[in-house]
Amino acid sequence: MAKNTFKYNPETLTFEKYKVPTWYRVFKGLGFLAIALVFSIVNITVYSYFFPTPKEQALNKQVEILESQLKSTTAKIQEQELVLGQLVQRDENLYRVILQAEPNPESLWEGGIGGVNHYAQFEGMPQKELLVRINTRLRETRVKLARLSQSYDELASLATTKEDRLTHIPAIQPVNNENLKWLSSGYGYRFHPILKIRKFHFGADFAAPTGTEIYATGDGVVEKAKYVKGYGNHVVVNHGFGYQTLYGHMSKIAVRRGQKIKRGELLGYVGNTGLSSAPHLHYEVIKNGKKVNPVHYFNYELNPDEYETILNLSKQSNQSFD
Repeated sequence: MAKNTFKYNPETLTFEKYKVPTWYRVFKGLGFLAIALVFSIVNITVYSYFFPTPKEQALNKQVEILESQLKSTTAKIQEQELVLGQLVQRDENLYRVILQAEPNPESLWEGGIGGVNHYAQFEGMPQKELLVRINTRLRETRVKLARLSQSYDELASLATTKEDRLTHIPAIQPVNNENLKWLSSGYGYRFHPILKIRKFHFGADFAAPTGTEIYATGDGVVEKAKYVKGYGNHVVVNHGFGYQTLYGHMSKIAVRRGQKIKRGELLGYVGNTGLSSAPHLHYEVIKNGKKVNPVHYFNYELNPDEYETILNLSKQSNQSFD
């Protein structure tokens, strides 16, 4: 039943009954509801902004804890990276120097970890960048640790064979050169006395009298003991660890192929066989297939002053006999 109301009639100066249309009452009710709804939404929004729900409070607490843990993890990673860097420096500049090991290539420590996306699980997370950065550094640290471990395994193997290695590497002069006067020609370009051309001299010449004893400069096995046109009667000793030594122009060979010898043992005698212009010993050191300066391997039996003297003699000497 529609509600009636009274409306004042100015002509009759009386209040007359007036029926309120249904549509008006519906519109008015909807307007009230709309205002109430807007007010409620604003109220809830403002309240939730200043007063988070218990669930939001718990989530915010978890986020704070995670951020604190991430910062702590970052600090620990920095400490690990510092220690790891120090270990790498020791590996390169101390342990490998002491054990005479080849240096590791720089690329060993760079190590890429590209390829597949390892951090897809972090997509959409608010701390994605920090999480990716931390996990990237962790992966790089693990890779570097694995490679450092491999390097240390190599050094450990070298350490167990160090004593044996030291006895095998050439380390003395091949003749009894106490007065340091017999070194007549060093490593480098020289004028060849027979070919009459400037030619690179790949060894050291000792102008000792015929019959002077020639000694092995390190432990090893005789690889060659024969006559060839250039070196004449000569001996090649394989010392292992990438080292060989050659002794040329002997008057007589005192060992045979396959014979095991020790440093200081007799190999033969100085002579003038092969392409030679006078009695002398031509001595070479070969490392990993490359002929190197033998003078750098005379330091075992010489004090620093004597080594300096013979080093200077090797640079100044020009009297080549082959």
